[in-house]
Amino acid sequence: MRLLQWHHVFDSCTDLDQLRARWDEVAQEHYLNPGHGTPEYRDALLSFLATSPLPAPLKLGAVLSCVSGFDFDLRLALGALGAQVDEADVEWTAPFGIEASLLGPSLRLDTQDAQVAAFALGRLTGLRDTLRQDGATVADWEPVFWHAYLELACRWADLDALELALRHGAKVNQAGTAALRVLAEGVHVHAPYYNAGRSHVDYVATLDRLLALGLDTEKLSEVMAPAAAAVDNTDMLESLRARGADLHGAGALTTAASSAAHGAVEWLLAHGADVHADGEAALAGAAAALDDTLVETLLAAGADLHAGEELPLRTAFGAQPFELYNGETEFVFARAELVLALLRHGADAAHPAVALALRAAEDGETVLEALLERDDLEEAHRAALITLGAAAFGGGQA
Repeated sequence: MRLLQWHHVFDSCTDLDQLRARWDEVAQEHYLNPGHGTPEYRDALLSFLATSPLPAPLKLGAVLSCVSGFDFDLRLALGALGAQVDEADVEWTAPFGIEASLLGPSLRLDTQDAQVAAFALGRLTGLRDTLRQDGATVADWEPVFWHAYLELACRWADLDALELALRHGAKVNQAGTAALRVLAEGVHVHAPYYNAGRSHVDYVATLDRLLALGLDTEKLSEVMAPAAAAVDNTDMLESLRARGADLHGAGALTTAASSAAHGAVEWLLAHGADVHADGEAALAGAAAALDDTLVETLLAAGADLHAGEELPLRTAFGAQPFELYNGETEFVFARAELVLALLRHGADAAHPAVALALRAAEDGETVLEALLERDDLEEAHRAALITLGAAAFGGGQA
């Protein structure tokens, strides 16, 4: 949770100059690098706007003068603080006071730097002018901010943040799928800044609070279960199952297989997931991951090797799962290994769809050559592959 508390070093600041003098240094200490627009950078700013005890004008002035619009939608800052700032009813000064006042009051900025003040106030009028051109108001952006903060609460499994968002009108079912996926990944989440200091208990407590407030239970099955399966979070799968998630369909099992999540595949099969769901999608997913162990597991569970016009074999010829493995560039030998495993299980290389898939596969001819060069290739399979090569490429394979 340290990242969400990064801004408390500013709590004693009384003017914008004091805050700006430390802003970049403190941000760098927490790896909040401007120009990258990372999720943690956005969450850090949301937390600053929502929970810093500094006065609203000082917080808004800090964001307007220190934050790039490439990294953060500055309209969110207006949504969080605009109503409080507008209550001050600060008058604009010459020479542009009349024009600027049509968009709203000025912002009280305690700074000795005239350029900083001009920059921040210019951005304020620009934002308000953009809202006006869009037919929106600051009030329209207040619920947008608290919706974003609700999603932060889900990502960080932060019950205090969740309650704060709810007190400001956020609705539980506004939580987007991306935030719910992070919540479901829990302690297995790929972004370590989310789960620092958190345990599975924290994520389940957040889930239970969302459910108590009316979270659509279909999201447990459709969004959260596949996300938990993808990262091998079987503890979360068990928690979701206990709360009514339907894990029998293809979603979670296919995602687990496609992600090479061995533990999740085995857990789901043991708890009744349908290996045949969605046209043997899980087996095709394991083939796409080039994971021969998972292919064996699913076949042992009764998956149909010949489903979808030899879909597993067709998938194996073209699979290139870059997102799962580092260092591979073509997966030639991994594809050849899986193709051979499928042939040994009885896959039909003579099916016309297989020839079309091989022809369409990147480096398909190279994969076929790698297969034919293997010393352990049975003659029946060699003959089938030579015939396949002729069908795919219009010539024989030596």
